[in-house]
Amino acid sequence: MKVETLDKLIEESKKVIEEKNPPLQSVVFASLLASLEKLGILTQGTVGALSNYFTPKLIAYFLAKRVIDPNKSIEENLNAMFKEFGFDGDSVVMERDDDKIKIKVKTGKCRICPKQVGGAMIKGFACPVPYIVATILTYLTREEWKPVPMRIGGRVQLLKREGEYCTMEVALSRDSPH
Repeated sequence: MKVETLDKLIEESKKVIEEKNPPLQSVVFASLLASLEKLGILTQGTVGALSNYFTPKLIAYFLAKRVIDPNKSIEENLNAMFKEFGFDGDSVVMERDDDKIKIKVKTGKCRICPKQVGGAMIKGFACPVPYIVATILTYLTREEWKPVPMRIGGRVQLLKREGEYCTMEVALSRDSPH
């Protein structure tokens, strides 16, 4: 990589890091996902497929570091997970009914966005949050949870922008006995 290119990438990334203040692991995570854009394969579907491999390792980390605890409530565990990724207390809002959780992440404060933190230049979303949350809930409740697709403007998406928030839902799978 040429020095000028390297300098430009570092300066752009430095501004984002100074603005968002994500922890190192969040920068690594978002940047690795964003690097898939350079290969032409970064999509919400790609992130979903990869989550099958990286989320169990995240759960192992959260358990080993006592970030999550199966004896605590879903909300406590999800709040602890978001905190571990460096999210502020006011950057995530959760609404829950028995078998569905709506999560709103303040877009400008997201610490793991492949676009905002990692620098990916794509249309649409490539968010790992719905997959991470669904897999953590599957582990904690011992029932299968999945991201909920939404039809928006003729497209099926897992996220939608609502003002300054990215909104998503995860729900118990219809195939899951409950």
